[in-house]
Amino acid sequence: MKIKGPIFMYFETGMEGCQWAIQDETTIPDNKGYWPHEGVHMLTRKSSIKTLTIFKDNEQVWSGNPKFESTYTAVGTSIEKYVISHTYETGHVRIQLQLDDHWFHNLPSEGDMDIWRDILATEKIYTAEIEFKD
Repeated sequence: MKIKGPIFMYFETGMEGCQWAIQDETTIPDNKGYWPHEGVHMLTRKSSIKTLTIFKDNEQVWSGNPKFESTYTAVGTSIEKYVISHTYETGHVRIQLQLDDHWFHNLPSEGDMDIWRDILATEKIYTAEIEFKD
């Protein structure tokens, strides 16, 4: 299955972290209103991504398999440095992937992290084509 559309950061509740996602361009309303949840595809460690190609201003900036890692699988990978420990006033400790003050469920362990930072800073500027494994 292939999907084309904008790549963006998807917030679930805003407190537990974010997911990278792609919106199927065929589900974006013509009136530029809210995008339906039916067209959102999460890019996660569990998703079976075959190839992801990212574009900025219709120019390809990256292509490959980003191999998204979770907080718990990031140790020993290139994104281990993004695993941050937070201690709350109550003494509760939370360990979470963090990129530019945003918590994430998953971050790509391969590729140029500066591209993902720019996607985060300039939402809806980047588009992507993704092919999932069968």
